[in-house]
Amino acid sequence: MVQSLTRAVPNFLDLPVSARIGFLLDPDTVRWCDQADDTSVIVASGMLDRRPVIIAATDPSHAAGSIGSADAFRLISALARAKTQRSTLVLLLDSAGARLTDGVAVLGAFRRLQRVMLETEDAGVRVLAVLGRHCFGGASLVAFGALARLYIAGGQFGLSGPKAVLALDPAARPTDLLALYANERRVLTDRSGTLSVDDAGTVRTALARCLDQPVPKYPPKAVDAARFDLQGERVDACTFARWFPKGGELRASGHLVEGTAPVTDTMHRVAGLVDGVPVTPAACKRMTSLLAAIALEPGVVPVILLLDSPGQSAASSDEAEPFSMLLAQLGAMLFRLRASGRRVQLWITGQAGGAVYVALAGAADTVVAWPGASIGTLPRAAIVGVLGGRDVAAHPDLVAAGVIDRRAGRLASA
Repeated sequence: MVQSLTRAVPNFLDLPVSARIGFLLDPDTVRWCDQADDTSVIVASGMLDRRPVIIAATDPSHAAGSIGSADAFRLISALARAKTQRSTLVLLLDSAGARLTDGVAVLGAFRRLQRVMLETEDAGVRVLAVLGRHCFGGASLVAFGALARLYIAGGQFGLSGPKAVLALDPAARPTDLLALYANERRVLTDRSGTLSVDDAGTVRTALARCLDQPVPKYPPKAVDAARFDLQGERVDACTFARWFPKGGELRASGHLVEGTAPVTDTMHRVAGLVDGVPVTPAACKRMTSLLAAIALEPGVVPVILLLDSPGQSAASSDEAEPFSMLLAQLGAMLFRLRASGRRVQLWITGQAGGAVYVALAGAADTVVAWPGASIGTLPRAAIVGVLGGRDVAAHPDLVAAGVIDRRAGRLASA
């Protein structure tokens, strides 16, 4: 009898992705969407406890579930369909993150995906994420674009995957990372997260329960704007004369800069992550607080956000923070500024890459690359650590790929 029950209700993560979808949906209601040859994202619609849902799942048997450009646009299509039909969208995320072999072009696809995630949430569409055996990199940012997350015991979750951390952080140890990334630990810092044992029936029941209850989210308005010190050290105007030749009133606090400056005779609010260093969780929190403070200011003064950073810090100590959540909050706050009527431009003045680029570029109206700027998926050492000797796609036309909207002079791609 026990053996029969074990066969009938298997471990959820042991099922192939199509079987995971089939188990979640009510029998005889599954409708598979046409599957394109160039994507490993599988989409189906049906009923879950007699309620209509759309499920989009990354396939961990294909390139470790990594999300390439075609996969990102497949997810975008699922989001659009959920928005049109006013259906709940369930994301089954079992993914190593962005597909690095797609090269820097994948950033354009993730930028668009991030934008659509924000717009879908803003439209009041319910998006839920079920986190599988692995959920790293861009997939973890997508997970926090959802209103709530269902963590499955035995899985791992983090912003920078273990291979990237080991390549960039000499102090990192593989055994420590296993404990750090455990879903059982990650759910403790997620107020909209629930933990389920790895049992297909239990996962289905927990997901159905998510459909029954109002799902709390972490609203950007909960950020304490007063925590940001608006009286930082004043910056010499010559330091930023390249971008603001008419001067301005700028102050620096750590690696952040903020103030006001005229551009084409219009005064702009300026904020920035500068100095070319990786963004830490602390810097992410402070920038979110700064944007929250700007949101409280009267009027609709346009905003320029400066970015000179290779991406998120991959130090194991920083990965101990809920980094994906913090970056998602930063992007959501920037999106709120734009939704309030402010025009928001992201100026890449130096380096840009990784999830920091995606969170900011997805929320901004326009992305402008200045001469000498460089854009990459990850630092070179991390790419080598993850891919080994595998080839990366050639650099595309970044404007055509949607990575940037316009540029002046020559732009290098890393």
